Amino acid sequence: MDFIFDPSLVLYLPLYGLDGASFMSRDAYGRVCTVSGASWNPNGYYFDGTDDFINIGNANLVLGSTPRTALAWIKALDISTEQAILQYGHSATRQLFRLYIQSELLRLATYSDDHSSDASKIASNVWLLVGVTYDGSTGLTFYVNENKAGSGTLGGLLNTALGYYEESIGGGGTDGTAISFGGFIGSVFLYNRALTPQEIQHNYLTTKWRYQ
Repeated sequence: MDFIFDPSLVLYLPLYGLDGASFMSRDAYGRVCTVSGASWNPNGYYFDGTDDFINIGNANLVLGSTPRTALAWIKALDISTEQAILQYGHSATRQLFRLYIQSELLRLATYSDDHSSDASKIASNVWLLVGVTYDGSTGLTFYVNENKAGSGTLGGLLNTALGYYEESIGGGGTDGTAISFGGFIGSVFLYNRALTPQEIQHNYLTTKWRYQ
């Protein structure tokens, strides 16, 4: 385990090693995850782009305006459509934090803002480590593999007075089926701090061997 595994890692899903209808996350919290439709393979889970998702429950992963980092190894098959990678929020239309793809770009949607990694487009049919860091104030930085892929500025702190609904991998909405992901998701990492560029690079370099 050469990637950064410390107390700030609040969600770790090595999906390539988690076969079954349900399983527990491999972080300190051991969250119960339930698979709906997605199929396992040695690189992770395949999502059909229609109604597949993995529900990780009402885990309250968002704690106030805490800085955070969301990372995922993905292989998207169709990058022209809107599709969620990781999302958590309180309703189908008001997601507190959603990392997704739209029109070949990596994007982040929050309750009141929507930002794009316009400096770098996502490639299809290739494994990529994609993610975003949030500094706990207003600053966002997007990453594709080990490289910065754009930045954004939120209009204010993440809105945390909304209550929580559910968290899911590969789908959005209250049942996880809206804007569903089409392709493979191999690993998901969520930290409650903003990793540095050097730490993002370290995570990429120590995990990419699995997805070559």
